[in-house]
Amino acid sequence: MKQTITYSTLENLPLQGSFYETEEPTKKGVILYIHGGGLIYGTRDDLPEKYIQKFLATGYSFLALDYPLVPEVRIDTIFNTLEEGILSLPTYPDLAHENWENVYYFGRSAGAFMTMLLGASEKLPQPQGIIALYG
Repeated sequence: MKQTITYSTLENLPLQGSFYETEEPTKKGVILYIHGGGLIYGTRDDLPEKYIQKFLATGYSFLALDYPLVPEVRIDTIFNTLEEGILSLPTYPDLAHENWENVYYFGRSAGAFMTMLLGASEKLPQPQGIIALYG
């Protein structure tokens, strides 16, 4: 079942995520998804459902994140907002029981580019891996 969370705000703009919790008894980790759209459009819910269901069936919960878009903000603001938001995720009561030791960043197109930048962040714990589709 999909649950919408607000994981951050930017100048009164709520940044939301679509969270899907695995029903598998052993939680293997979390897939953090960053949507594509050239950083100028796109939505967190653009990934075909069959991808999400595959992750859930193998024991991974799935969280798709919105982020502020260009030209309203610069790319460094997008990066910093995602970075700060990801750092705060384990503190949310609905997400606290997830396996945050085993996180993968997943992105398509511009989202893949952002996952690579996030993977190099000195503030974030290193992800277990990066899934980058045509980025």
